Amino acid sequence: MRTAVRAGLLEFNFTFVPATEFIPLVFAARDPEGNLVGGLAGEVMPGWKWLVISLLWVSSSHRHERIGTRLMHQVEDEARRRGCAYAYTSTFQALGFYEKLGYVVWGVQEDFPPGQRRFFVSKPLGRGIGQE
Repeated sequence: MRTAVRAGLLEFNFTFVPATEFIPLVFAARDPEGNLVGGLAGEVMPGWKWLVISLLWVSSSHRHERIGTRLMHQVEDEARRRGCAYAYTSTFQALGFYEKLGYVVWGVQEDFPPGQRRFFVSKPLGRGIGQE
């Protein structure tokens, strides 16, 4: 059902904006034994020149090892390679992390989750392939 609803919404939206692909990207970080210690999931929309980061996680036992930073650089580099010029995500607990990577707050949602503030952040990625 979710797939059908998304397809219907995209069909409608594409009557107002240029159609684009939604290409999923997933990156994993593993320790020397091959155990998953972090990961990032998002998607690029090359026709709109945007990268959307949906999920970023680093195991608490591996925090402060720059794993999150490396994952972010990997996905941003791949997005640039695919022609994206901008990146977007949201967070309620890692604002400082994203700000260190150059992301800027453009919106705040109060009480999401309750007692917290969700920050919407974005940044320019620079020139992607094929951009003038």
